[in-house]
Amino acid sequence: MKNKRFLLRTIATFSLGILMMGCNNSQTNSSNDKALEVSINKEDSQKILHAYLELKDALVQTNGAKAQEAAKNLFKAIEGEDHEEIVVKIKTSAKHISETTETDVQRSHFNSLSNNVYSLIKASKSNDGKIYKQYCPMAMNNKGAFWLSAEEEVNNPYFGDMMLHCGSVKEVLD
Repeated sequence: MKNKRFLLRTIATFSLGILMMGCNNSQTNSSNDKALEVSINKEDSQKILHAYLELKDALVQTNGAKAQEAAKNLFKAIEGEDHEEIVVKIKTSAKHISETTETDVQRSHFNSLSNNVYSLIKASKSNDGKIYKQYCPMAMNNKGAFWLSAEEEVNNPYFGDMMLHCGSVKEVLD
């Protein structure tokens, strides 16, 4: 009886693991296979990028009030651009960040914002100079997170001065 229970539990666990791996792989493949297409103009993309970088710098300084103001500027920079799904996602994150001065809350929304701004900039190729995609494996409770920077030197917006240079450059967008 004990052996049957053990065997059933093992089979169930194994099956669940395979099912979860299959779901993860299909999600990864579908997101990699489908390139993001955007019709936003270069000038608007640059406004978004510059406002995003201002916000990133405020989080590096662990300055919640400055980050809040930068998020408001980002929101204003894309006002009326609701025809693009990616821009709506960026606006949503910016709005959440602009509603608080608590840097921990701002940083949790910054993670989503970074993902969406990266997708927009990569798809629109709207950066004038090099943009560095940087990554910290310890951010977001050791799940890891990345951000964009105009400088190659790593200045971590997820930890600020606690671990200012924790991270590395993972990609350079020209």
